[in-house]
Amino acid sequence: MNSLIGLGRQSGVVIHPNGEVIICNWWKNNIVGVPRVSDGKLVGLGETFGVTDNFDEEPPVVDIASFLPKNAVIVYDEDNRYDSLAGYAGNICEITVRGTDETAIVIFPDYWE
Repeated sequence: MNSLIGLGRQSGVVIHPNGEVIICNWWKNNIVGVPRVSDGKLVGLGETFGVTDNFDEEPPVVDIASFLPKNAVIVYDEDNRYDSLAGYAGNICEITVRGTDETAIVIFPDYWE
């Protein structure tokens, strides 16, 4: 898979292991690969990835804002949606970039496309 749209959603929250958080619509921005920020712009590097864990056995995240890591740094917040995450639930999965051990957590808020 090389686009998060393949997971059935157009937008969400991507949490990188270094604490960088990207809130975006990857479909609208034509992101191929894992969403990242370079020079203040949303980009994808075209890498492919697989779903490592879809957390089927875990309940959905009840409050997305409280799920973010303590070291979280919002590096991209399309449409200033961070504040709307508090109190909203969503489903999560972990993805791994193929050929690497790089992972990211993706949260799909229930009320987003």
